[in-house]
Amino acid sequence: MSAHPPGGPAPLWLTIPLALLLARALGVASAVMARGGLAGTLTRKSWMGVHSPAATASDEASALARPLVLVFGLASSAIVVAPLA
Repeated sequence: MSAHPPGGPAPLWLTIPLALLLARALGVASAVMARGGLAGTLTRKSWMGVHSPAATASDEASALARPLVLVFGLASSAIVVAPLA
């Protein structure tokens, strides 16, 4: 049994741009999450942010976790987007 799909491996001219596009989208999503953490617009019911059991226990705990969202969102967007610039 071959490790490659039936059509063969994907060509690099297709793989590399798709990987860069995915990395850019991940960086943008991280930056949007960091912006929400900075602005304080993330709630415990929002789809972005900290979703640990401790952070979703109450609104106060969610507000306490927002600075972490800012730090980790900025760090992850910088790590993903900076090499692509």
